Amino acid sequence: PGRKLGGLKPERAAEAFPQLMTEIGDSALRIKQIVNDLKDFAGQDSPNRDDRFDLNRSAEVAVRLTANHLKKATAHLNLQLATGLPPLKGSAQRIEQVIVNLLVNACDALTDREQKIRITSGRNPKTQEIFLCIRDEGCGIPPEQLAHITDPFFTTRREKGGTGLGLSVSARILKEHGGRLEFVSTPGQGTAACAYFKVAAED
Repeated sequence: PGRKLGGLKPERAAEAFPQLMTEIGDSALRIKQIVNDLKDFAGQDSPNRDDRFDLNRSAEVAVRLTANHLKKATAHLNLQLATGLPPLKGSAQRIEQVIVNLLVNACDALTDREQKIRITSGRNPKTQEIFLCIRDEGCGIPPEQLAHITDPFFTTRREKGGTGLGLSVSARILKEHGGRLEFVSTPGQGTAACAYFKVAAED
């Protein structure tokens, strides 16, 4: 009696402890993500050009990796992956990293669990490129910010722990794979983030 734990009475400390531990855990994960982003940003390793991977499978892996994040963000996840897509050349793990980042960004853009996230893949008949698009019905991005979202250290979520490196790293990974990352966004309606790849040439 009369003693305090961290400046709190024992009964108050017992109530606060679970929330404090959750906040510590969340903060540790944010620190880990920042460190990983910095390591990826600093890294210059190119993907193994001899590897082949299935873009649809990479999308499915990314969805599993972000399952908890997706479940909290939306009640409507729509996965529409085209069949018969040819394999792509490069690192499946690096492309999964890109897709995970795009999915997390889509989740963070939502303000209501009734808003949808749709993932589609396919082949552009005009350019013959393979694409994967992630569309959300979230807050959207103003035009003046859209032009800079792949710039290193540019972020609209600084107060939430954003480093501004995720999309920069993702754009660089796609460039290493001979692809590109494009965004279309309307404030208040949502954003479409699309990754485009050239079909792997037959050896």
